[in-house]
Amino acid sequence: MFEMRLDLPTRPAAEFDPDETEADEMEEADYITEVIYLCELLGTTDARFHVAGFGLASWPVDVSYDLSAVMEQLPEVIKALAEGEDTELDFYPPGIERTLKFRPSGDACRIRCESRMSWVPDPAEIEMKTGDLVAMLRELTRVFNEAVAIAAPDRSRIGGG
Repeated sequence: MFEMRLDLPTRPAAEFDPDETEADEMEEADYITEVIYLCELLGTTDARFHVAGFGLASWPVDVSYDLSAVMEQLPEVIKALAEGEDTELDFYPPGIERTLKFRPSGDACRIRCESRMSWVPDPAEIEMKTGDLVAMLRELTRVFNEAVAIAAPDRSRIGGG
């Protein structure tokens, strides 16, 4: 089993009050900069990022940094999977340091988890339906946008398929 999801915040970000210069800069920001900022913002709320699989019921991930690493890669990962191409999702932040390698073939997708730490995934490889995987990743994007709307209603939407 492999799962990634975001639990919505129940309230707006407490400290969100960007000054005019920061707001102008964010309007011109590139996708990755915007994701980093929005994940830091969501990190001030009670939103929770959950990842499970490869022998762990709950990975040690957070909203501010780990979700940001995922969201910045997600549009390309979704696109590749939807087109039946191999792709990777790198959980590069310190403390997690693992890569998921996706190999779709027909209706199924093999997912291999490679750790760069002492933790060893068990099992190291799983299979799930490609359609279910893409749907889960698209749902993560949808919920991310909903979370941003709750935390900071004046921020832009983030794409991702």
